[in-house]
Order: sequence, then structure tokens, then C-alpha cells
Amino acid sequence: MSLTSGHARVGLTISRDTLIISVQVELYNDVLHALQNDALSMMQKHHLQALILDLSHVHLIDYDIAKQLANTLVMAKLLGAACVIAGIQPNIAAAMSDWGDIWQGFTTVRHVDGGLTLLHHA
Repeated sequence: MSLTSGHARVGLTISRDTLIISVQVELYNDVLHALQNDALSMMQKHHLQALILDLSHVHLIDYDIAKQLANTLVMAKLLGAACVIAGIQPNIAAAMSDWGDIWQGFTTVRHVDGGLTLLHHA
């Protein structure tokens, strides 16, 4: 499944019992709201146990977008899912470190494969 709005594409893929959200380009509010609704619906419908947020293609993020993504992960955790953030670029890491409060409690890995390995061997 792919969410598209004139400017953004977000892929939603299921691998085993894990939903992988792959953010390909810049996000906008309409795409974020659709992403949140679709991701949580898929988690519930398919009884998924984990979620990986893949940010490997994201090169710029602002606080509001980061907060909405973090809220989506919090909601998935409330549904019982283990959540991992994958592929954070150095400039995104620098920005995220300034917003540490919203990212506390999330595990990060370098690549989606590392997230799948971590989640399925935990």
C-alpha cells in the first residue's frame, strides 16, 4: 500500500508480523493524518506485533512532523506493538537530539533489516 499526495509518498508494507512505514520524501499534514489512520488500522486488522518507521530517505524534518510521527509510534505502542526507528540520517539525528523528549523510549537501528532482526530475535 502507498499513500500519495501531490508531494509525498509513504509505503506501508507488512513483513511477517511487522508493519514497515517507509517515508520516501517530505511529509505534509494530510499525508501524515492518512498515514496515522492507515497504519493503526493495519496494525489492528492484521494483528501486527511490531512497527518499523523507516526514515532512511528523509533528509529534512521539522518539529511538528517529528511530533506527529512520534505520536503515531506511541499509538502503535498502546496497541501493543514494539516500535523501532530505522535509517536516521546524520542531519536528522542532529535535529532529533534537540527534541529528545518526543523520541524517548524508541529503539533506533541503522537499517530496516536490522530492525527486523532485532524485533524477531528479541
